[in-house]
Amino acid sequence: MTDNYSLHIYKSMKMSSVKEANLKIIYWLQGTGVVSINLQQYDVKRNDVTVIMLNDLYQIDGHDDSVCCVVEVSAKTFLKFMNANYMMRGKVLTNEVASTFRILIKYLIYSKIKQQSYNANDKIINYMCVELMSLNTYDGSRHLVAEEVHDYLTNNHHKKINRKDVINQVSITNKALSDMFKATPYSNFIQYLNHIRLEHCLIDILTSKKPIEEIASSHGFNHYSRFIHLFKETYGNTPKLIRKRYSPTSHSINHSQLVEIDKNIIELFDDTNQSSSSMREIDIPFEPTKRSQMYQPKNIYIKGSNFYWMDYYTIKQIIQRLGVNPENLHIIVTIDTSNELSIEQITLLLQKIVNYNVNVVFRIKHEYKELLTSTERGKIEKLVATIFNMTFESNRCKIAFLINDLNITAIQKLKRLIDNYIGVFELIYHLEPKELNTRYDKEIDHLIDYFILPLRQIEQVSIACSKIICDVDLINENNDLKEKITMSDFNKVTELLTNYTKFRGLIMHMSIISEASKEINLTRLSIFIFIINILNQLRGIVIYQNDTMIVTKFKHEVQCVICLPAALLNENSDAIRLSCKGLQQFSHAKTKQIVLSIDKDNHTSENGVLVNDIMQQHSYWKANFIERNIYDHSLMVSSNSIVHLKYHLEI
Repeated sequence: MTDNYSLHIYKSMKMSSVKEANLKIIYWLQGTGVVSINLQQYDVKRNDVTVIMLNDLYQIDGHDDSVCCVVEVSAKTFLKFMNANYMMRGKVLTNEVASTFRILIKYLIYSKIKQQSYNANDKIINYMCVELMSLNTYDGSRHLVAEEVHDYLTNNHHKKINRKDVINQVSITNKALSDMFKATPYSNFIQYLNHIRLEHCLIDILTSKKPIEEIASSHGFNHYSRFIHLFKETYGNTPKLIRKRYSPTSHSINHSQLVEIDKNIIELFDDTNQSSSSMREIDIPFEPTKRSQMYQPKNIYIKGSNFYWMDYYTIKQIIQRLGVNPENLHIIVTIDTSNELSIEQITLLLQKIVNYNVNVVFRIKHEYKELLTSTERGKIEKLVATIFNMTFESNRCKIAFLINDLNITAIQKLKRLIDNYIGVFELIYHLEPKELNTRYDKEIDHLIDYFILPLRQIEQVSIACSKIICDVDLINENNDLKEKITMSDFNKVTELLTNYTKFRGLIMHMSIISEASKEINLTRLSIFIFIINILNQLRGIVIYQNDTMIVTKFKHEVQCVICLPAALLNENSDAIRLSCKGLQQFSHAKTKQIVLSIDKDNHTSENGVLVNDIMQQHSYWKANFIERNIYDHSLMVSSNSIVHLKYHLEI
């Protein structure tokens, strides 16, 4: 291994180890096998990618005809990208995620053959680490546990710990600690602490000959019978049976056959592509179908800490950055019922809203769960009375109210109160994570106009898409990775594009817009703002739509928004040709593209000309923004790109 990584090809790979000291990424080029990671068995086949993380317990049994490429990344390198709040475990990656790693490993192979400098390879290794950090495959709710709490419990798991200890050491309230664990599968901090203790016990049981009772005691289990019960409940068998069954892992064994990279191995890499490496061509239809529907502009909801200071410049900035029409823009203003309401402030805000031709959503913040006190209802009545007085003569903007964590009775009383003053309004409910797996949404469905849900959790409820406002607050997801573009970010864009026409609207934080406007490099935020902007420009009839493309036609204008991640296309293809033969005559066309390329020094057009209009160096990707006019019926674009085409037809 170099300082950072090693790459080897093995035939009939057979390996067992106490626990992994580094990071292993295994690309199965041929044949089948069985991989056991942390007592979980996986059947693997050609084209699969397996990841074994630091401290994972594993065994590999490749069948006789198997060939594997193993990339081993040093712990020192990977830990530079890993934070304490991240606990992914090894597994077989999904095909969508594996596609990225297959591309990166092929780059390493070809680089090794050409004997390129390690600097270029190091960047690819770094990018692999970034990709792994972008995945959340360990536990869907793991990130909800605060880093400080996790660190304290991990570092002190062998001691006797109570709630008071956690509260004092981490400076957290009792309520905040309880709410934190209610949103996880562990219910409370004791269950989470036992989960940490059991993991440490399992490693010692499989990697040492210490008595099991001694292991349990050293990791904080003072009652042996309780430990045995929890262990069996978690891992399916008693510690003694687990130790006996997985005894081979107590010694490091490697009976794999190391082979040189030759022509036959290179052919295996090329053969793993399902499709041909030739250039792909996509035909873009331009005629409406019988079932063509009008494209409905999406409502954009902007949340923030304080909008009372809002001015015309702020509104104009939002409209320009997102490409949204003023009538589709909704500003969310928080009304804290625990504080005195300033009628003067509310009146001034409503005057601004009316003058700017945008809409307002009042978010009701209350003290207790599931209900409103009489004092809080009095303040809300004061608010709606003020709104009534302001909109009685000039009913120029839409009024909505945003609520959460209220029971049916409280919602019914609130609706009646508002209805006494305001005849037309919308009621929006923000579903909390703990409510997604319940029937709560169905119980209040007839009372609520729209529901706010995160993009990744929409399929967990049975609410109609037309009633969903999609929450896309990216800043709260992996904040430390905000500046690093990953393929998973690109796939999120694809997911958004696929479902965009179904949603009522999108909700995002004001800081996303302001952060993106300050970007020097093209980051995940600026790419996200770009896709929202071009989707908001679409108008007219939707004449074609699939998982990667939306095409609209309005009078003498045709627009295409196309997202082309390599994961959905031929990995070995560097370019896609978009064929526009259906347009017989057009005056001109404009294209805007964001292209991602893996550490290439130059980005060239289809004519071999260096494209350097707006090019920014990214740490691991180069994100290129290209804008130009085209005068042909076809366009060649990268297989890793987001494209916006606008054709002006001849009259």
